[in-house]
Amino acid sequence: MPLTRKRLTESNRECAIRAFESNTIERENIMAIIINLDVMMAMRKKGLTELAGEIDITLANLSILKNNKAKAIRLSTLNEICKALNCQPGDLLQYVEDEETSTEEDSSDMKGT
Repeated sequence: MPLTRKRLTESNRECAIRAFESNTIERENIMAIIINLDVMMAMRKKGLTELAGEIDITLANLSILKNNKAKAIRLSTLNEICKALNCQPGDLLQYVEDEETSTEEDSSDMKGT
């Protein structure tokens, strides 16, 4: 039985959904860096549109950073954000240890004692 256009489209859609779901799960497990841009913006009383205009970044890209959905940030962008918000990179970035990693290290520490 040959594949019809409809069946092929449904198959593509299912593949795209599976890829999105696996990518989302993978990112949640890997990313231990939190970007506290929203906190710093609130402290400096700056809105998304105002900051985006000051540092010449699209509203969409700044929103991705603000909502912790970014996979990476250029140092030049981080530099401009720090200038505009009068802060240090450490005020914006925070490392949060993964619970799974922390549990494995704790159990290996206990074996050594």
